[in-house]
Amino acid sequence: MKISDPANEWNIKTNIGPITLDIFVDSLFFNHSDYQNSERHKHATFEFHFITKGSGVLLTDNMQYEIVPDSYYIVSPGIYHLQKGSVQDPIHRYSCKFEFDINSNTINENEEEEVKNFVYILSNTKFFYSKNLDQIRNIIYEIQSELSQQAMGYYTKTKYLFSVLFISIIREMGMTNKLISKTALPKIRTENRLTIIDNFFDFHYNYKATSKDLCQLLHISKSQLNRILKDKYNMSFKQKHMEAQIEHIKDMLINTDLPIKDIAEKIGYTSESNFNAFFRHIVGISPSKYREQYVRV
Repeated sequence: MKISDPANEWNIKTNIGPITLDIFVDSLFFNHSDYQNSERHKHATFEFHFITKGSGVLLTDNMQYEIVPDSYYIVSPGIYHLQKGSVQDPIHRYSCKFEFDINSNTINENEEEEVKNFVYILSNTKFFYSKNLDQIRNIIYEIQSELSQQAMGYYTKTKYLFSVLFISIIREMGMTNKLISKTALPKIRTENRLTIIDNFFDFHYNYKATSKDLCQLLHISKSQLNRILKDKYNMSFKQKHMEAQIEHIKDMLINTDLPIKDIAEKIGYTSESNFNAFFRHIVGISPSKYREQYVRV
C-alpha cells in the first residue's frame, strides 16, 4: 500500500479499558501537507491536527488561536472552525479523525472513576490547544513507521501506540482544564459513515447536491440516510444542506472580497435576487447587511 495515495485509509479500533476509540487514518497522517486556508466547517467526528511547521491562526466560534510549530489541537464534533495560514511561512501538519464509544457492561470497580473522567473530559472539551507536541511526537512517528512498514504484528502495535497517545493527550487535557466528573457515564453511539457524510456536505454545498448522491456514496437507502441524519444531527437532508450553504456563505462574506454575485454563483444560484431572498429567509438580513456587520479578520 502506498501511503501517499489519498484513497488508502485505515480504520484503527483500539481500547482503553471499556472505551473503544475509532480512529480514521489516511495519507494526511503521514505526509507533511501545506495547509493554508480552510473554509468554515464542522464535522461529526473529532479532528486531530499536529502542527510541525509554519504559522497562522485558527478561528473557532468564539476564539482565535495562534498556530505555531510544535503544537496540536483537537476540535470536537459540531464546532465550526477555519484556519488561515501564512503565505510566507506555510503550515505543515499531520491529521486524523476519531470517535469513541463505551461498553458500560465491562467496567469494573477499579477503572470506573478513570473511565468517567476520560469520557467527561472528551465530552465537555469543545476545543483543546496545546504547545506540547514534543511530549507525544515520538509516539506519532512510531505509529507512522508501523503503518508504513507493516512488519509482523504492526496492527496490534499500532493499536497499543494509539492507546498510549490518547492517554497522554487526555491526561494533559484534564490537567489543563481541570475537568473531573462524578456523574454517570453517557451513552455514546458511533457511526462509521459520519466522515463521508461530513465531507459530502462540506464539499457539495451548491444547490445541485441531492440526497440520492449521498445515498449512492454510502450504499444505503434514502430511509436509512434519513434515520442517520435525524439520529446524529437532528436534521433532514435539506436542513443539513442549507446549514452548510449558509455557513459557507457567511465565511465568504466575512473573509473574502468576492462580490455578492460571485458568491451566489459559487453556491449555485444564477439569480442574485433569488440568492438574496434565500439568505434573508434563513439569516434574517441581506448578504450585504451581514457583511457590513462584521469586521474582516
